[in-house]
Amino acid sequence: MLVGFNVGNYLSIKEMQRFSMVAGDHEELPGHICNVEGLGLLRGSFIYGSNASGKSNFIRAFKYSREMILDERRPKQEKSIPQSYRGKDDNYSTSPCYFEYNIYTSGEFYSYGIEIDPMTERIVGEWLYQMIDGAEDMIYSIDRNEGGTSKIAFPSMDHILKEYIESDDSRSFLTYVSSFKERDNEEIRQVHRWFKQSLVILSSENKEISILNRKEFLDRLVFYLKHLDTGIVGYERNRVDEIKKRSEYNRNRPSGSKDPYVFINDETSSDGSKKKVRIPDEYSEFDQDTIDKIVKTVNEGRRCILYSNEDMFEFYKDETGVICDEISFLHGKRSFPVKFKDESQGTRRLIQMLSMFEMTSPLDGPSSEDELADRTLIMDELECSIHTLATLDLIRIFYNRPESERSQLIATTHESRLLNQELIRKDEVWFVDVPEDGGERASSLYSLESFDDPDESFIDIAYLEGKYGGIPFLRTLDDQEDDY
Repeated sequence: MLVGFNVGNYLSIKEMQRFSMVAGDHEELPGHICNVEGLGLLRGSFIYGSNASGKSNFIRAFKYSREMILDERRPKQEKSIPQSYRGKDDNYSTSPCYFEYNIYTSGEFYSYGIEIDPMTERIVGEWLYQMIDGAEDMIYSIDRNEGGTSKIAFPSMDHILKEYIESDDSRSFLTYVSSFKERDNEEIRQVHRWFKQSLVILSSENKEISILNRKEFLDRLVFYLKHLDTGIVGYERNRVDEIKKRSEYNRNRPSGSKDPYVFINDETSSDGSKKKVRIPDEYSEFDQDTIDKIVKTVNEGRRCILYSNEDMFEFYKDETGVICDEISFLHGKRSFPVKFKDESQGTRRLIQMLSMFEMTSPLDGPSSEDELADRTLIMDELECSIHTLATLDLIRIFYNRPESERSQLIATTHESRLLNQELIRKDEVWFVDVPEDGGERASSLYSLESFDDPDESFIDIAYLEGKYGGIPFLRTLDDQEDDY
């Protein structure tokens, strides 16, 4: 679980901003808290702010740092972080970007952080500490600046650290060590696994993969979609083999190009050849390692739901081998089928979010139900394209999930009706504002808890009246006309 996240000098975030999931001293909605080792951690946090305040940059900080930690920033973009946010402060423009996570995983508390040169996107600092009885116990600390020092707590790994420094490897040390199983360290492995498996960021721009242990997932999904009045009454599957024939593809395929519709299953056909399963071209850019993991997952008896803005597919295994079905949803009394790409943007968003709530783990996830408890979901614009009433009910659906799963949801939102003490706790509310500071616009993050008397019965009204900041300052039309 996420305990806290600190970020500084990234996009519109200038000074260090500290975000915490530690519960405050409140009695309302006790089911919104998970108790771990005597510490109460919130299951949800909701971040408010005006347009252009930096809310999305806070979500980008999670996404960017995770990509850098796991070496997943592909394709490589310009090797610098955009400077347009940074104003004219030279120190601000050239100082390292700072990201630090405090997490609880596998029964232990850890503090992990990286510093990144904004001009080269090179990791110049990295550290990992285990928190024991409130004290920091160093696992390793690396300073890759000129004249910097590096040290590790395990003498057996001294040569590994030396190899890493001398090679000037661009990956984080966390990923570098975890890429060699024979060099693995239990503490490092646990933290790397948390970033890989448990920190999940929902982005409608990316193709998403959900790994599901529950065969009845689609039935549960339709149950929720009915409840949310989307018009969906059921679903149907169509085998990809029947949707697009190989002859159709081969007629249009450029000479010598790779066939993206086929990957090899582990099983063998009766004639001795390897069985082949077609994969839709929406996912043809997946590397072979990812495809191998999909096959491994379904061979273990689990199911994969893959979706983008265009299509939704399910991979699973039956007596004939690995199957890929396209999913369409049935609407109305006549149960006419609608493909995922033809659903409204709001319905597609609901399907993606409900899939995230239901999924057991990302692609590299464990197969044991006992290991599925730790998942932190991060998303921007919670209510995007979703009706207010559906958004509020979506939050209820999330909190109705078993507390034992230890799922967390962190989302930015403009939905003021969520500011209801029957729906969320006061310590789950955060604001982002951009106070003017010498002509610069730097984002400031703060909690509702920072106010002395956030005890109004109608926090939503107080927020819209500007008591907590994080709202736009709207000039009157008369004022604007004077400028012309």
